[in-house]
Amino acid sequence: PKTVELKSDVVETTTYNPSLDDETFLAKLKHVPPSIVHSRPVAEEDVKVDVLSIGSDTRFEYMPAQLETWAAAPSVRNFYGFTEKQDFDPNCSSFMDDEAARNAYINVCRSPKLGTKAYGVGHGKSGGWFCAQRRHGRALGWLQAVYGTRGGGTVSSLPDILIIVDDDTSVDVGKVERIISEHQNEGPYAAAGGVFQLGKYGGFKAAHGGFGTYFNRAAVEQLTRPLRCDVGADAHAAMCTKLRENRAGELDVYRPEDSIFDVFFKLASRPYFCMHSDWMMGYMITNYAGADLVQVDPPGKRGYCGDESINCHYQNPALMREFAMKHPQRHQRKLSAILDPKTVELKSDAVVEVQMQQPQSLENLDILESLKLTERIWLRGQYAMPQRKKGRGMSNYWGMEEQVAAAQAQWETEHESNHEIPCDLSICGRATNQAIMRYPLADTPCPGFDQEKPMLLLEGSSARGRTGNNLIEFLHAVQIARDQGIQLGATSVSWAVKLVSSLWYVTIEDTPESQAERLNALETAFCMKIFHTEEELEGWTDIIHMSTGDLFSYRSPTPMVEYIPSQLDIFRRLFSHHNVGSGVDSLGQPIPNMCSGLESFFPTLEGRSSAVYTAIHSRNLEGDAGLRIMGKMNRSAGVHPTAALEMRPEYIKAILGPLGMLDHPIVFISDGEDPAVLERLMADPEIGPMMRVLDRAHTSLAGDLAMAIMSDVFIGNPVSSFSSFIGKARMAFGKGHNELWWGVDRKKKWRPVCGDHCLFDYGISGAQA
Repeated sequence: PKTVELKSDVVETTTYNPSLDDETFLAKLKHVPPSIVHSRPVAEEDVKVDVLSIGSDTRFEYMPAQLETWAAAPSVRNFYGFTEKQDFDPNCSSFMDDEAARNAYINVCRSPKLGTKAYGVGHGKSGGWFCAQRRHGRALGWLQAVYGTRGGGTVSSLPDILIIVDDDTSVDVGKVERIISEHQNEGPYAAAGGVFQLGKYGGFKAAHGGFGTYFNRAAVEQLTRPLRCDVGADAHAAMCTKLRENRAGELDVYRPEDSIFDVFFKLASRPYFCMHSDWMMGYMITNYAGADLVQVDPPGKRGYCGDESINCHYQNPALMREFAMKHPQRHQRKLSAILDPKTVELKSDAVVEVQMQQPQSLENLDILESLKLTERIWLRGQYAMPQRKKGRGMSNYWGMEEQVAAAQAQWETEHESNHEIPCDLSICGRATNQAIMRYPLADTPCPGFDQEKPMLLLEGSSARGRTGNNLIEFLHAVQIARDQGIQLGATSVSWAVKLVSSLWYVTIEDTPESQAERLNALETAFCMKIFHTEEELEGWTDIIHMSTGDLFSYRSPTPMVEYIPSQLDIFRRLFSHHNVGSGVDSLGQPIPNMCSGLESFFPTLEGRSSAVYTAIHSRNLEGDAGLRIMGKMNRSAGVHPTAALEMRPEYIKAILGPLGMLDHPIVFISDGEDPAVLERLMADPEIGPMMRVLDRAHTSLAGDLAMAIMSDVFIGNPVSSFSSFIGKARMAFGKGHNELWWGVDRKKKWRPVCGDHCLFDYGISGAQA
């Protein structure tokens, strides 16, 4: 093959040996090529760029997509793609998938010497994630073999720019060239799309691998040059001094004439490698590259990819093609001609012909696929930056950024690991997905009740606030019991039982037997003891009473990575018994049909299951009170102070237009306090024809709730507890696009300022989180 080699076989004579006493194994492995080796000539006068992509066989198609899109820039000379097949131990994932082995590994890595007490948070279920952290070190060994003089490399073989990315990253190579060119003659220089500070190992700046890390020629030369720290003075005395400090164990693996790439290649091969790959790269640059790690401007943003972006993360092949069209490179080759199937060889169990597709706009993709690709669950706007004042009411109160990062890591790991949980639950004929952020105790049975143990008792027939508040109060009550390890109870005539039975856990017939069956199901689902009479409370010696106001204001101390799965689990338990209009509530009254709205708009089951629509929840919040609360959120989070209250047509179109949803029905749900909102939307020539409004005879709180939860896009009010409840339920069932937090940027353009996860951030959503 003249231009492309794809190799997935490993040298047959090498077998995994985690002992560094046998240097022969590592010396051989370093020269084993990655799964993709792609080279092409670059004009002598051109900048020469090498790209190293860290990928996985579980989504192998991502790296060829990089190669045919943004990495098709004429300055890209070499493209190297690594997967599990080149790992130090190709069987690592199977070993680490064993829960006992994985937990033992994590416990060792949480020791003060080797790692950090937060090691593995958010990744405890994925053995493959732990193995992937070594892959960057393995790839550095290959680069040393290519660039190092002992591997046959020369100074002239070094690239002018080295780009290291994840396989779901897109990079505007031209913009990177311009950034690096300004520093090419100033000595070593390293930059990254996302930089954050860590205190471990003496403190250093780490690079968020998903947004790319960029090295100039001098930095690559510094990191690949052999070091002699065993004799006399060395030209790299500062590097030798750092080696002797041995903060991460690098001195333990160093041998005379090793380069820094060699050192970190061997460090990653150790039996216990207790660093995130981002930490390793940042630590290596901070201490050994002779350069401070620089944040590019503009920085990469989670869940956002714009025309001004230098790099974008969470890109699948379709988004990479869109990125390439929006970020054209000078004299870029035709994308369809980058890979010729005749020049591609796959060395694995079978020869596979690589077929590249023409670039395709998102407008041509199936609308549901497009929506999935454009979710912004983990977007965090500029309001979360460290320079803002820290405080309990702010999104960046102590440790929140780390909590969000851990929760995001678990979310992404479960997505990438394909943990498909079979889900038979459909709500009003529409499918749900409950595979992500599973609660660890979801399948653990209730341990029973003990009169001697503390119990939080939900009592009283009335509760504070509207239904949205009451729903949040119930969520918080269940969470308190879980957080504090106490029991939960409720009287059968309490606001809590009345609320839950009006929407879920219906009594099929108004008989004692049917009521007992419902209450037993409710007790089992939430481990909530239900008391029918005052006499049944006798003997319970440790009863905890909380007002509904205190329940609403409760803030869980549980980290977000644990709090979100717990909250999503409550929704999944509720909706596993949603009411469909047959039966009575706890007081024997007929219950509303939660599916009434969907059935009115889409009468057939097929119509309901396949419908694509948006739901708008308009909540006025009693006029001036709403403006005051929105003003507070504008100051703390950058949310527009009136947009979500007024729901004007230009605001709705700014959200739905880029998603392609203006051609699909828009269902309107309202508290009825500001009829002008609906009048403006109905009068708009684009939005009006798509508006759907139920008449009073067919509308109900239960129907509105299900209609909004099962929509494909939800536009709500970020300070409404009802909108908050809807958004959380949507996340529980795999529904993204909770469009609640939008603002206007300096260019007067509408922008989302916070992703779906902000529903659970007290600094953003306040008590209703």
